[in-house]
Amino acid sequence: LLESDMADSGKDYITNSSDPKNIQDLTQFVQNLLQQMQDKFQGMSDQIINRNILYSFIWLS
Repeated sequence: LLESDMADSGKDYITNSSDPKNIQDLTQFVQNLLQQMQDKFQGMSDQIINRNILYSFIWLS
């Protein structure tokens, strides 16, 4: 699988599967969970940066 395919399939994997059955399932589960967390933190970071830039721009104007 490509990384992009793994990221896309991970969302379905976590919501549609029960407990991982073997090491490969567990590894896939953890990789997908970490990718989702990274994506969410990146989104929050981007929002914070954009708000600070906008606030600085408005305040300096």
